[in-house]
Amino acid sequence: MRIDANFDAALVLKAWTELSSSSDRSANGKLQNMLEGCISRSNGKNIDATLALVRFFQKRRQFEASLLLINKLSIRFPDISIPLIEKMETQMAALDWDYSLDTAIRVINMEPFNVAALRTKGLLHIALFLRAKVDFLCGEYSKAISRLQQILKLFGDTFTEAHLLLAQILVETKQYPKALEYLELSLAQTFTVRERPMYHLLKGIILKHQNKLSEAHQCFLYALQLLGGMSTSLQFHDFVSQTDNTLSSSDKMTLYIELIYVLRDIGDTQGIFESERILQYAAEEFSDTPEIGRLVIAHSQLMLEKCNVSEAISLLSTIKPDQPYFIQARTHLANIYLRHQKDRSAFSKCFKELVEARPESKSFLMLGEAYLSIQGGH
Repeated sequence: MRIDANFDAALVLKAWTELSSSSDRSANGKLQNMLEGCISRSNGKNIDATLALVRFFQKRRQFEASLLLINKLSIRFPDISIPLIEKMETQMAALDWDYSLDTAIRVINMEPFNVAALRTKGLLHIALFLRAKVDFLCGEYSKAISRLQQILKLFGDTFTEAHLLLAQILVETKQYPKALEYLELSLAQTFTVRERPMYHLLKGIILKHQNKLSEAHQCFLYALQLLGGMSTSLQFHDFVSQTDNTLSSSDKMTLYIELIYVLRDIGDTQGIFESERILQYAAEEFSDTPEIGRLVIAHSQLMLEKCNVSEAISLLSTIKPDQPYFIQARTHLANIYLRHQKDRSAFSKCFKELVEARPESKSFLMLGEAYLSIQGGH
């Protein structure tokens, strides 16, 4: 460069050196002007200078400018994958996941073993699944189902996680026959899915709603055994991975509650005794967690089945306003006062307390509906 200040190869090398550093110089206007000069002198044919300018715009998060340059490169060099790889990574950085995936597939069609494209496709595979899981947890079931079906269409039917999550959503929305179809698909793709607690939890819930109580009971027991939970006579294989051998706190509480209910529904003396034991075990395990509220509500329902209304009321009254399941507990408590004790005053008081504790639109709506139900004589 001392001999020739406009020696492009040296200028581009200098630009890449600065772009690779973390200094502020890598994103200043002088660097942009230098690279644009190199590109201009080559009539746009200097691919190294253009890619350096693409990286410059990426560092400044000017993704549209990056893509404009990349598209020009793609037109000028249609037979090489480098511009497409840069386009794919720019779209990924700009959070344009769908476009990034399309570009990755184009690269793979050109070069089936291109590492960058295969990596991006795999990352997007995981990202789309996690986004579907977030949709599910937020209660946006239709969006989650649509996204999971898109995943299966794009990546094939071998993605067991997608089948399992679809089954879980369909169980949540009480579409049990369809949920069973997806469970069977997951088993057909990966036989070892039988070693996963979630598979048996979902299958047990479906069987319970088909009134196959004994089979449902066995599914719940096996799920619990796979979790390494309470002692049962069942055995499980040692090769279950730690990742697959887990449930979230919420799902584990669901397992306990479903197991308690199915034992009650079976109705024999041993089953009732076992349900009481599981109830106590779950209460100890979840005593200091948010999920204890669900167990208390389930326990109160069991007390109602035994016509022990006062105990049901006592249990529900223990759930305080700062606990996650306070709204559900107060709603159950109000219904007990109205249906079992015919106490309209206590019924309306529950919703007044709900509004005081949670002054939000949903609470006021519930209070209004409560007053209407009293006036309507329901």
